[in-house]
Amino acid sequence: GTQVTASNASNVLGDNTVSYDPDTYTLTLNGAKLTECTSSSLLNKAVIYMDSSKLGVDAPTVTVKVQGENTITKMVPLN
Repeated sequence: GTQVTASNASNVLGDNTVSYDPDTYTLTLNGAKLTECTSSSLLNKAVIYMDSSKLGVDAPTVTVKVQGENTITKMVPLN
């Protein structure tokens, strides 16, 4: 649920595990612990999501660089 902005790009989650380089369009994960996100603005659940409609027709291709051990946790609804 964290949006990458100019002010947080160098440390997206505040724990030095996710960064984004706008010059190379590279998202780097280095020991990140990510959790699937459910948002009313998203049609589906996602861990990493790029809304190209906000970026225009010439939206860049983003490279995801993975370093170290990273984990993705799936949210399981409680019944």
